[in-house]
Amino acid sequence: MAQQRLAGTDGLKGRGFSLRQLKRVAFGNRQYAGELFRDQLASLCESNPTLFGSSGPVNVSGACPVLRNWDLHDNLDSKGAVLFRRFATRVLAGTVPTQPPQNVFTTPFDASDPVNTPRGLNTFNPAVQQAFADAVTDLRSAGIPLDAPLGDFQFEQRGGERIPIHGGPGTVGVFNAINVPWVAGKGYPDVPHGSSFVMAASLRGRCPKVRTILTYSQSENPQSPYFADQTRMFSHKKWVRDRFCPKQIKRDPRLRVKRFGGGARAERRGF
Repeated sequence: MAQQRLAGTDGLKGRGFSLRQLKRVAFGNRQYAGELFRDQLASLCESNPTLFGSSGPVNVSGACPVLRNWDLHDNLDSKGAVLFRRFATRVLAGTVPTQPPQNVFTTPFDASDPVNTPRGLNTFNPAVQQAFADAVTDLRSAGIPLDAPLGDFQFEQRGGERIPIHGGPGTVGVFNAINVPWVAGKGYPDVPHGSSFVMAASLRGRCPKVRTILTYSQSENPQSPYFADQTRMFSHKKWVRDRFCPKQIKRDPRLRVKRFGGGARAERRGF
C-alpha cells in the first residue's frame, strides 16, 4: 500500500500521503490475500463445481460468481468477504514465510524479494480444494448466504445494539486488523481485539493536525454516553479531531471554559 501510494498507482488522487489520504488508506480495508488468490480460486471453482471437503463432496458452484464479484475488501458492504475469509484462514493458519503449509503457494518465500513472495495459489493442492469446500459448508451450515455482506455478520454487541465492524484479520493481509473468531451459526460476533487506538497525524505547519479513534470507546459503563460512541464512529469510518495548540482549542465549537478560584486560600486552610 505504501509503495502504491507513493507512486500514485492505488486509484487515489496524487502521490504520497496527505492527512486525508492516510486516513483513507488506513481504513481502506484492502485484503492482500484476496488480491493474491481470488482470481485463481474463482477459476478453480468454475472448473470444478464439485470439490471434496472434509465430510465428502460439496457443490461449490454457487460460490464462483460471488468470488468473481467480490471487491477484494473487508468493508461493511463487501459481498464475498466472509466466504473468502473462511477459506483463507483455513489455508493460511499458522503459516510463516519460510514454511508455507503443504505447498499452498506456487512461488515460495524468497529472501531477495520479501515484499512480493510468497505468492500464487496452488489450486492443484488437495488441501486448498478441501479448504474451499469446507468454507462453503461453513456458511451453508450457519445459514449465512455465500454473498452475505461482511457488516451483517461481523459486529460488536453493545447492550441491545449491534454495531457492524469493518476490517479483517492481519493474518489474511488486512492492515485495519480486526481479529475475531468464527462462531458457528453467527459469523464473527463480539470483536475481542484488533485496531484499537488509531492515529493519523500531519506535522506540517506550526501546529499538528491529528485525527484519532478509540474503536472500543472510552467507557465500560452501559449508562455512559461514551460506552459506544466511538465504536459507532469507527463503524462509519469517522475520526475524532484532536486539538493540541491554543488556537485550535479556541476554535472548538464545544469549548467551555470554567474558572476556579480560591485555590491558594484553600491550601492554607489545609484542604
